Amino acid sequence: MEFQFENRYKGIEKFSHTTKMENTIIKVDYSVRKEIMKLLNVTYPTIRKALNGKTDTELSKRIREIAMAKGGIELKIVDK
Repeated sequence: MEFQFENRYKGIEKFSHTTKMENTIIKVDYSVRKEIMKLLNVTYPTIRKALNGKTDTELSKRIREIAMAKGGIELKIVDK
């Protein structure tokens, strides 16, 4: 299975969640997480760390982009 969102985003500015990850998390259903795991051949902890903004690698950026393209919701963490 090949994921085809990349052509759609060529020339478009990167998502904001790729720049300030420590203040954002991305929520997606478990089924989407499993789909990303199979698509990229990564483990669940890798997906979890990427979506919670704990890592800043090319792989984690790709995971976040796929999650957003598949209906993920970006949540900003606000300190009070």
